[in-house]
Amino acid sequence: MESFKSSIFKDKALKALSGKWKPSVIVSLVTMLIIGGSIAFQHVSVLLYYAVFWLFGSIVSIGCAYVFLDLYRDKKEPRVADLFTPFRQYGRIVTCYIQVLMFTILWSLLLFVPGIIKGLSYSMSYFILKDRPELSPAEAIKESMRLMNGHKADLFILQLSFIGWTILGLITVIGFIWVIPYINTSIAAFYEQLRNKDTGSLNTVTE
Repeated sequence: MESFKSSIFKDKALKALSGKWKPSVIVSLVTMLIIGGSIAFQHVSVLLYYAVFWLFGSIVSIGCAYVFLDLYRDKKEPRVADLFTPFRQYGRIVTCYIQVLMFTILWSLLLFVPGIIKGLSYSMSYFILKDRPELSPAEAIKESMRLMNGHKADLFILQLSFIGWTILGLITVIGFIWVIPYINTSIAAFYEQLRNKDTGSLNTVTE
């Protein structure tokens, strides 16, 4: 049985990033600038902020996750241009993003904890959209729920393990350009292990 210990994914991430930190940091910096730029719109108009962030900034953040999935999976050197690959399937990505956001908010209205649990359940939806273009956003969300069954706590612990790095990033700000590649590549390693553990039922979407 494959282990889902956080230390394993973090070690795999560091190995994948070895020799590729410079392009990774550049991609991370551009991602931060784009998201930061979209947040700046809230001083102009709250409505404009949500429009820009949801329809552009959030898609770039998903593109960042894709960049580090490709790095982990194919040893592909990170490129800024690849941040924008999700725009090739913009409609699917935005629809999935809105559905995940709404489902998570609705569950959070019950209690805070159910919102966290559901957020973890839906967390692999964007990777699945990338790997399985034949699936609709709703089907990708269902598939994410299936893959994450029994592994939500594993991902939660992995995310918690980065609290120290995140605090350091908040204090220094510039530190985030190293933290973002580390976190994203670790989560990519987690997703790959989920896929490898799966026994071929990725070909069938289940409830």
